[in-house]
Amino acid sequence: MNNWLDKFPDDPVEQAAARVPPRSMLMFVYLLAASLALGLFTIAATYSAQAQLLSLPEIVLPEVITIALFGVFIWLAAFRRKQWALWVLVIFCAARFVFFLPSFLYVPRWVQVVTAVYFGLQGVAFWFAFRATSRRWYASARDVPPAKKKT
Repeated sequence: MNNWLDKFPDDPVEQAAARVPPRSMLMFVYLLAASLALGLFTIAATYSAQAQLLSLPEIVLPEVITIALFGVFIWLAAFRRKQWALWVLVIFCAARFVFFLPSFLYVPRWVQVVTAVYFGLQGVAFWFAFRATSRRWYASARDVPPAKKKT
């Protein structure tokens, strides 16, 4: 026997569940956050060497701007289903990788290893973001009604 409530598609629980990102997108968020934390660790660990050449704002400001931009685009891509934001992140991470390559041989060995892990985390994060479950979640964005404000 069918449940008569199944006729009504406006169940708030179902609507809320439709807005929750799949695990693949949550893994994308966690892995990018871990890579950003690793980047902060690298900046903090190499601060004394950088301080000989640069001032504090020149060291910290680019990292703060990067984290702020990443945060906005991660939120747009993972929680607001804006696939263009995902592509902006892909391009930004690829550009950072390309610009870092020339200096890779001139940094200490441990920084090379940490940086390889940093970019590896980002690569795995994008692998999760482009899995079939994530693509279906982006494709179903038109089917989800907007959240209603509670009064």
